[in-house]
Amino acid sequence: MQECWHITPEGGFLLSPAPLTHLGAIESPLPNALIEQLESLIVNLPALITEKHIREAIAKLPDYNLTTYLPEAPCRVVERLFSIYGLLASAYVHVDAEAPASSLPPQLARPLYALGAHTQRPPMLSYASLILSNWQRKAADASLTLERLDTLFTFTDYPDERWFYLVHVAIEARAGRIFEAVNTLLNAIPYEDDAIIQPQFREIGRGITDLTRLLHQMEEGCDPKIYFHHLRPYMMSFQNVVFEGVPELKGEPQNLRGGSGAQSSIVPALLTVLGIDHHQTELTAHLQGMLPHMPKPHRDYIANLPHQTIRAYVRRTPNLIADYNHCLHQLMTFRRAHLYYAKTYIFARSHNVVGTGGTSFMRFLAQLIDETRVHLL
Repeated sequence: MQECWHITPEGGFLLSPAPLTHLGAIESPLPNALIEQLESLIVNLPALITEKHIREAIAKLPDYNLTTYLPEAPCRVVERLFSIYGLLASAYVHVDAEAPASSLPPQLARPLYALGAHTQRPPMLSYASLILSNWQRKAADASLTLERLDTLFTFTDYPDERWFYLVHVAIEARAGRIFEAVNTLLNAIPYEDDAIIQPQFREIGRGITDLTRLLHQMEEGCDPKIYFHHLRPYMMSFQNVVFEGVPELKGEPQNLRGGSGAQSSIVPALLTVLGIDHHQTELTAHLQGMLPHMPKPHRDYIANLPHQTIRAYVRRTPNLIADYNHCLHQLMTFRRAHLYYAKTYIFARSHNVVGTGGTSFMRFLAQLIDETRVHLL
């Protein structure tokens, strides 16, 4: 059902094969009317938001019963539907900052709930829909590098928004080779083959260094003011939003986390394989709360990674300690970069230090750096 979420050396946790550029691009059970209406809405979303006509436009959208189509729909069709309905719902709720909507109409709520149930994720626009399945190559044979990528969806016409997403897409793609090295390393440990193991540690370290380099390209194309005032509002959580027409929710208001980098699988997977344990606090509870937003195959991958195998092997193999510690140092450097951009793009501009995922991120990020440091061997 979710075969498009397998992890690849080229794309890491990105959707694979590449996301569809149109719901009608491959055969599916979706009716043509649904395809045409959704594609028209999403291509015109920036204009509808600018003109404050998005709620009016969605009021004209039919209430399609997706449960009829989802069981037979290909994975990439499902994910494009999830992205489209997720963006439309966030735009509907947040288009008026002074008066955010307190409910989603049935034509958004019911399909979004059905998509969440089908994919086993919350019915909300998440990192998976906004980043992992929101990219395309500029040319058919282009590599998944920053300058050769473009987005599929945006809330605005600002190029800063595209750049913000694409930096994350490029980071996810670069992580693919990190986890290829992780898998090779884990397969070599039972044979104690250090000639294979040591180069994998070095590839992991180089990979994390590249993630930091890519993150530092954020300011090249995304102005913090544009991000804070024009993009971030649409990535915020839903607070007490009623999903109309969804009997399973019994009319109860829903609180759902917004899209956040904490929903990426990269760092949680690295923490697991490197044997890094964080103290059980409200911060780790926040991280656990982000896991359901990841595609289920990614959650399963993390859950099945051995937690102490690598660290235990390094402890009894002194010649690998420097390479292992280098990986931890690079992870701390990546997190310091993340902390810098959190300060620059959000904290310096807001009296509210709550991030898009719904947590006090400054203390959260700083503590994780400190807790990683104590794991150095």
